[in-house]
Amino acid sequence: MGRRLSGPRKKSNSGDNWFACLTVPKAQRRRAGKSELWRSLGTADYARALVLWGPVMEQLRRELQALINPSLADQVQQCRQGGVTLDKDGYEVPLTASELAAVLTQDREHADAEFGLVAAALKTGDAMALTWEELIDVYAKARTRKKGEPPSKAALFELKQGTQAIKPFAAYPDLLTRSACKQLLQYFRNETTLSGKTIQSRMGMLQTLIKIGILEDAVKLESNPFQLVDFAVTATVDDSYRSFSHSEIKELFSITDHPGLWYLLFGTGLRVGELWSRDPQKHLDGDIIVINPTVKQGKNWKPKTTNSHRRIPLDRRAMEYVATVLPFARSQNTLMRILRKEIRSLSTYDEKLVIHSTRHTYKTLQRRCGIAMGVADELFGHRASQSSRTSEGYGDYSDDLLQQEQSKVWEYLAEMLTNKHTLQTPSDSLKSQVVLTSHERAMAADG
Repeated sequence: MGRRLSGPRKKSNSGDNWFACLTVPKAQRRRAGKSELWRSLGTADYARALVLWGPVMEQLRRELQALINPSLADQVQQCRQGGVTLDKDGYEVPLTASELAAVLTQDREHADAEFGLVAAALKTGDAMALTWEELIDVYAKARTRKKGEPPSKAALFELKQGTQAIKPFAAYPDLLTRSACKQLLQYFRNETTLSGKTIQSRMGMLQTLIKIGILEDAVKLESNPFQLVDFAVTATVDDSYRSFSHSEIKELFSITDHPGLWYLLFGTGLRVGELWSRDPQKHLDGDIIVINPTVKQGKNWKPKTTNSHRRIPLDRRAMEYVATVLPFARSQNTLMRILRKEIRSLSTYDEKLVIHSTRHTYKTLQRRCGIAMGVADELFGHRASQSSRTSEGYGDYSDDLLQQEQSKVWEYLAEMLTNKHTLQTPSDSLKSQVVLTSHERAMAADG
């Protein structure tokens, strides 16, 4: 079992502010030159300190790794400051730039490529070329400065996956060529199982990464090599997920042990992360669930895009489920494993039926209920980016209108599950009908 993390700490003789403190393992203290790394959280409010503590601890861990395993750029800088000499015939003779470069890059994975970069940096006094990981940090800071919030986890994931894949063809961003980009594209197409849409997304993210690097003067490239490679794809049926059929929804509710989770996903079109991050005490405004940034399990969480900020009315059944299944105490990955296992138990399961299919299904329900496109996009989180934000909500439509239109989805879903589907003349009583699964019926019998 891992060592329990302590959380924010006070530091003697440092006032009321809270601190993050990372203890250096004994085996690493000699190389690090420290036994602890401290960083002020800049606040005396413990609740605020707890929010800041996680990201600051991650920063301290990166700093510790830099102390233990200095980057090539750090080593180049150290050589400039202290100089390196070689004993020749009893005399200390300074090493040349090429000799130093050979010493620093020997036995490294990309020694041949790095030798030239190191030698050039030592000769000219210029900064060492950035690594792909360092360029991602530049990208994150630039996007945060421009948009006022950090990049999404999904964007950073795509960048990390893409940069790992391109390293065999271009060890550093400054070494990127059109040929390397074409080799990466061929690798994605021929040696991975990635769909065409995923390949296009990953290549596009890398193109944006280089673009930001050039604009920020972080890379020395004169132009963006990705712009010279055609990686666009035409979407095909094989690239897409499918919706749940009526019979699959009914079967799922007959076998699930988590009807509340599925009812909320089908009835709202929420992404798993959006559902997982909700807390009834914080994210309910009457009978409306609010999708906005929050903190979950000590980490900042935010919607996929600013357009995903929205308000979705709930029916009575959904309100009951929100109160009983949220907040979800375990991790988002655990929630996904639970839901994925139940999907794969369906008699008609195939690989195109995934958790995200609930969003496709919700969109299908919206169309079948005749919800106006603009309102449907507002509820779905796909509204036009120029939509205004009101003081009481996130879009152009009043809560009353959203409630009126969203109620059609709840009625449709309830009637489907009770096997009394009469969309044209929905019964008012259906709003209060309870959908019982085999699991719930057993619980009711026991009661």
